Amino acid sequence: LKVIVEDMEAFREFMVNKLTSINHIGSTHSMFVINEVKHTTAITI
Repeated sequence: LKVIVEDMEAFREFMVNKLTSINHIGSTHSMFVINEVKHTTAITI
């Protein structure tokens, strides 16, 4: 599940009020992108 939120407070609100209130979700794991360094799919040949 990818979620885009305005800030960490919005993320916390999403986790507490939306995601963890769904039945059958036993645990969650979060990863954050601080800054995108490089975004390309090209391979130099």
